Amino acid sequence: MHLKVVKCLATLCLAIGIFGVCGLNVHAESAALKKGSNTAAVNISKDGWTMTAAFRKSNSSHIMKTKLYGTRFQGHMWWEDKNGEETVKIYYKSGKINKIKAKFSKKSQKKYNGVYKVYNVIKAPKLSAIKGKYPTPHADVMRYTATWNKVSGAMGYQCQLKTYCWSEWNTMYEKKSKSNRSVSIEGSDIEKIKIRVRACKKVNGISVYGSWSNTRSKKCW
Repeated sequence: MHLKVVKCLATLCLAIGIFGVCGLNVHAESAALKKGSNTAAVNISKDGWTMTAAFRKSNSSHIMKTKLYGTRFQGHMWWEDKNGEETVKIYYKSGKINKIKAKFSKKSQKKYNGVYKVYNVIKAPKLSAIKGKYPTPHADVMRYTATWNKVSGAMGYQCQLKTYCWSEWNTMYEKKSKSNRSVSIEGSDIEKIKIRVRACKKVNGISVYGSWSNTRSKKCW
């Protein structure tokens, strides 16, 4: 499977070999959180306006899962249920989710109320140096490849790419495969590339990403 991207003068081909491809995912965010032995997980949609949250009490097999809707930013963001009642408040630090405050009014949900703090649910991968070579003896474009180590407990990986004409990180794809841990980029107009990757794990039935790996960069010409 190949995903072709044309932007500025660069033509990039990602040789993925995966089971799923995701488009630009720059707004999506997720986090695993704890309050004592209770756990919570949140995953914000790609458009940034809906969120899935799941709460679990310690030593319980029951997961309380709910879909919420974002309302406003003021150094934090409130999320409301379908009735417009404020239920979850997300706090950010350095642009990342730092903690949440849950406040449910239904009697059956009040046991999940409180402040939950982010914890690192899965280790960051270690990304190898980017290597370049011609895919065939007579090829006129270089192929650049980076690999990363296996992370225990990972259900998949997300890879991001930045080139000289992109000021922001672009999520080019998400790997649904646990065993395929490499990315290849081909291009004749690439001046410089940067790559980073992170692992994904299920928490309370929700996909949550860990920290980003080290960033690898390479000047191509």
